[in-house]
Amino acid sequence: MHDQPTINNEQTLLPTRRNRRPGPYNISPYLTNFGSSTGSSSSHPPIFELKHPFIFDLISDKYDIPLWDVFRSWVRDGLLTKHDKKKHDQDHYKKHLDDFPVAINLGVLLINNKNWFYNMYFEGQLLNNSHIDVIFYYLRKKAKYEVGSSYKYTTVDCVFSSKISSIWKKYLDLDGDVGCADEKHVIGEYIKGYRMHAAILWHMVDHVFVPVHVKDEFHWVLAVISLNDKRINVYDS
Repeated sequence: MHDQPTINNEQTLLPTRRNRRPGPYNISPYLTNFGSSTGSSSSHPPIFELKHPFIFDLISDKYDIPLWDVFRSWVRDGLLTKHDKKKHDQDHYKKHLDDFPVAINLGVLLINNKNWFYNMYFEGQLLNNSHIDVIFYYLRKKAKYEVGSSYKYTTVDCVFSSKISSIWKKYLDLDGDVGCADEKHVIGEYIKGYRMHAAILWHMVDHVFVPVHVKDEFHWVLAVISLNDKRINVYDS
């Protein structure tokens, strides 16, 4: 019998605390620091993916120089010695160095050949409909997802001008007495945003960019429909 309880000087070791890892459905490629609150019932921080790649531009010289240098080296790698003597529809690269093992998805087009980028990069090359459609697609995305811009615009594709030309011919034949296109016409689909990816309804913008191909000259011009001013401005480089 002891008047005082015996004191044990040895302290019991605590088990190693388990570091809880998130499950496969909670893992995000954009989040690397997981806290203790991570779990199936926990709220996660919002993740906003980049909607368009226009984080810089080449006009104001505020662009990613290392990224531009990598692209410039890539587009020049494997070129033929006299690549500049080739026509725009001919191969400019050495054999087996122009095809991609996996096609590049540019939203409205799959690219599996390097010559497509060659025609965009080097001077004096002709741009076809696919080049213009891709450029205008990303301009359309920039206009739709860019926050804080006061310049409201959208774009169309290369087919639009041909549709307008066909309506104009009908309009001339009818002497302008009746309408040539109702709201169910393909032009109405463009206006309502049904025709293209990342489209914006025309009543939400001030300007519409229209590419126009002058076939006789192998040349592109830009028509801008100003909805507020009810006029069409044509720009020629």
